[in-house]
Amino acid sequence: MKHLYSILILLHFGLDTFSQNKEGYIEYDKVIQNVNEYSNDLKGIELLKIKIEDSLKMMVQQFSNSVNIHDDGTQDWTTEEIEKRQNQIIELEQQIEKIRAEGIKAIADRKKKVKDKLVSKLKEYSKKNNITCVIDKTSLLYCLNCIDYTDSFVSFLKN
Repeated sequence: MKHLYSILILLHFGLDTFSQNKEGYIEYDKVIQNVNEYSNDLKGIELLKIKIEDSLKMMVQQFSNSVNIHDDGTQDWTTEEIEKRQNQIIELEQQIEKIRAEGIKAIADRKKKVKDKLVSKLKEYSKKNNITCVIDKTSLLYCLNCIDYTDSFVSFLKN
């Protein structure tokens, strides 16, 4: 049994010393801020968020006005009028939810597009520089002798 363990240990250290794998990390936010193409995409996402929020504010105000009907006691509401008003409120609520869901999807799609472009460039960069593993610094728990490739990757993207 001791022989088996010693063989496994030798194999492990033997393979480790001859491998030339490099591993490291990048700071995703720093990359995005330093490359105009990606920062412009993020600005577009922020503008889309503002546009969606503005249209939702208008609809929410309309919804709020529909719900807050003041009854001074002089008006008699028929059952049909109450049902009609409830249906209008439900329809408006559904429209608000639909716009919100579409907005969230549009923003997620734009972010995914930016990230996909960045990932494909990162793969190209890694292959060119013989790097086996590059991850975002925020998801890095522990890495012994990891290299920060952020600046090098930013210069690669700018070329």
